[in-house]
Amino acid sequence: MQKTQDSSQGGYIHRPAVRIPLFWPDRPVLWFATAETQFDLASVTSERTKFKYVISQLEYRHTAEVEDLIISPPANKPYTTLMTELVRRFSASRDQRFRQLLTHEEIRPNPSSASHRSLAVLKIVVLFVAECGRMALTDDVD
Repeated sequence: MQKTQDSSQGGYIHRPAVRIPLFWPDRPVLWFATAETQFDLASVTSERTKFKYVISQLEYRHTAEVEDLIISPPANKPYTTLMTELVRRFSASRDQRFRQLLTHEEIRPNPSSASHRSLAVLKIVVLFVAECGRMALTDDVD
């Protein structure tokens, strides 16, 4: 908990500390959802403050990917811009995600029961059909 002086009451307000894990390059959307939860808990709303927290949780190899934004932060919405770029630069393409899912399921099948294996196969089929539908929609737009 952090103690912040409350000027209106002359006392202190106790707020939870922001505890963000190191950046997860393989799951940037999930990582930002986790960071947003921490920002909400600690009542952090400033774009610049969020920007600084995110930078503090990036390893060197990840900072190199967004060096341009770190060196010259945008005047407007620096956190939103950084978040968008990190997600864009680290998110796998739909094809890569599908291949990862297939590879993951082949390498680590769930041996606990036939029903779990069936659910894993069903998951692959549903994701495949969803991806095919999205690709068809994207192809129609182009």
